[in-house]
Amino acid sequence: MSTMAVLVVTHRTQGNRATDFLFADVGELVGITSSRGPDRGRPDRDCGGRRSFTGLESRYCTTTAQVVAQQLTMRQSFPIGTVVERRGDCIRERQP
Repeated sequence: MSTMAVLVVTHRTQGNRATDFLFADVGELVGITSSRGPDRGRPDRDCGGRRSFTGLESRYCTTTAQVVAQQLTMRQSFPIGTVVERRGDCIRERQP
């Protein structure tokens, strides 16, 4: 298993900014949310897209993430080089 630095949801420092929110599950891996829409150029507006992370499992957002070392595993294992696709909650090999 490999260990990697990743971003996870945290409650630490929540509330330091008036625009903070936490809807995702603490400890969940996050991705960076799209920055399109009405917040473009102004991260503290109502939308939140320019200041939030999205939980990879819950798909809910948070404004705080923490860098942690985590062992990465996949529920399904694919050989290196495999092209995969997402179909709802399922990740599978994409056929040509």
